[in-house]
Amino acid sequence: MSTALMERPEQSPDLRTIRGQVTETSYIPPSDMEFQEWSHTTELLSMWVESGNWYLGDALRYGEAKWPDIYSQVMDATRMQLDTLQRASYVATKFPPERRRGHPLSWSHHRVLASLPPADQDRWLDRCEAEDLKVEQLRALKSNGQIATKDAPCPVQLVQAFRSLPGRALSLWGEEEVSWTETVELEEIRVQLTLRVQRF
Repeated sequence: MSTALMERPEQSPDLRTIRGQVTETSYIPPSDMEFQEWSHTTELLSMWVESGNWYLGDALRYGEAKWPDIYSQVMDATRMQLDTLQRASYVATKFPPERRRGHPLSWSHHRVLASLPPADQDRWLDRCEAEDLKVEQLRALKSNGQIATKDAPCPVQLVQAFRSLPGRALSLWGEEEVSWTETVELEEIRVQLTLRVQRF
């Protein structure tokens, strides 16, 4: 029996093709399931998890445009938290269907990049595909200030310097009077950050 994984199907996931018992909280595969069918089933389920965020976001956008105060009703019907619903709607709004990327990129890749201008979103999605960047790697790049945009052109060196201030303040806390200064040299300006601890 071959155990080579099947290629991920390009069509939308159709859970009606899955054999077995499916309930709200479980999936029980049939006892006679072979590897190829199991592989196909696993792919469909993983696609459904990813696609579900897009489906939810698009449905919420539709509801927001037609009816007021839909979130309270959806929360009651789905038992989902408000921030989860708003996040799905936000990402779907920032990425119209024609600009969304499928496998190997995920909805979570789009979520990390949703706050960027469209041109930068596309550029980073291209890079994620070319370099096979995982979501965790993309989040780390953004957290470190390495994802810069025209709308937020703050240089990486300056972002890193600002982010070091809380740690510097804690390290100086026990001193009677001490100061710390860091100079960041940029192309057009010089930025000097000074932190002074003085007890009264």
